Amino acid sequence: MPERMRVLVIHLGDRRVGHLANYNGRTVFLADPDYVVDARRPVLSQAYVGEADERSRSLLSNPKNSLNYAAIRLPPFFTNLLPEGALRARIAAEVRVHEDAEFELLAATGGDLPGAITATPTDRAPAAARSFFGVSVDVEVGQQVGRPTSRFSLSGVQLKFSVLRDPRARYTLATEGQTGSIIVKLPHPAYPFLPENEFTSMRLAQLAGVETPEFWLDDVRALNVAGLAGMEGKLLAIRRFDREAGRRIHIEDFAQVLGLRPAEKYGHTNYDTILRIILARTREGLRDLRQLTRRLVVDILLGNGDAHAKNISLLYQDPLRPDLAPAYDIVSTVQYLPDDETLALNLAGERRTPALAREHFQRLARRIELPNSRILLREVQATVERARATWPAALPDLPMAEHHKAVILRRLETLPIAQV
Repeated sequence: MPERMRVLVIHLGDRRVGHLANYNGRTVFLADPDYVVDARRPVLSQAYVGEADERSRSLLSNPKNSLNYAAIRLPPFFTNLLPEGALRARIAAEVRVHEDAEFELLAATGGDLPGAITATPTDRAPAAARSFFGVSVDVEVGQQVGRPTSRFSLSGVQLKFSVLRDPRARYTLATEGQTGSIIVKLPHPAYPFLPENEFTSMRLAQLAGVETPEFWLDDVRALNVAGLAGMEGKLLAIRRFDREAGRRIHIEDFAQVLGLRPAEKYGHTNYDTILRIILARTREGLRDLRQLTRRLVVDILLGNGDAHAKNISLLYQDPLRPDLAPAYDIVSTVQYLPDDETLALNLAGERRTPALAREHFQRLARRIELPNSRILLREVQATVERARATWPAALPDLPMAEHHKAVILRRLETLPIAQV
């Protein structure tokens, strides 16, 4: 039986950036030489950006480093493009592979990945792939992959779909060659009124000054997707900020930025590190620093313990220098886990929300070497004041369960950071 290699061509928008080659359970990313030497190359990931371009070229061109090579699974940037949870299980079943068969899952969903990345199967292996694996020229290169109904990939454990909205206001899966412009998130049997919780949390975040995509609630019966018969309740719809007038816009989450795997999204970094990167590498570092500070204050007030590394992203309107992406996946998780009063990551050495106070943001400013700590303290104060001024009046008209609203109002009155 002939040996078999599998290869995916990786594009970032219209630019081919390299190949992913899989052989005997090992996968390597091989960046195209012309992409590597291009000093104006569009950024694939901040993980590949060094202090000087020489370092960037080294990170991209060394196939043996941990960013580019993996046994069994995909290298970190690419594994973070794959769905998690219920959607991953659904796609794996449709393609008839194990949920850990990451190369097959990427091949199956590679036409509608997050951001501007596409991964397309090919029957041609670059010479660099044959050389890396030490295989002969007559090794078969297989191109056959499964074709799932759900041809997109979205991360997160909650069942969600990337869809289009038809003239009859129904949400339908994109067909071949299309990409969804809306994400719909479905009810979860273990977490009652989860879409209503997220809608309310996102609206409260907006009132406190946090930038978000457009979002709305709709009846789950408006979703025209097979296998959901009998499901009732509301879905949450969010306009995708990585799709604009048919154009794909590159994004990456902070697990990709930091070279982490999805299982490492909690606890393998901290907000200090994320803020330091945002300050140094985004187009408007100080503005984005203020914006993320608002989110962190809102997360504390709401009891959102799920703002992990995959729930903070960079958006590349400029292919060379990103912006902080709008906020997403803001949920008052304390409603479902009342004994878990912690943030997803450490903030200035602390995770417990009842212990977090203004001095932690002052310490945070020192840790990220911000010359004037008052910048963060003023943002904390302004965010708290906006929340206290707007949330009590807004909550009665929002769709969150009444006992959940009471929890948020109580937090506004009792948390140390909420005291003006």
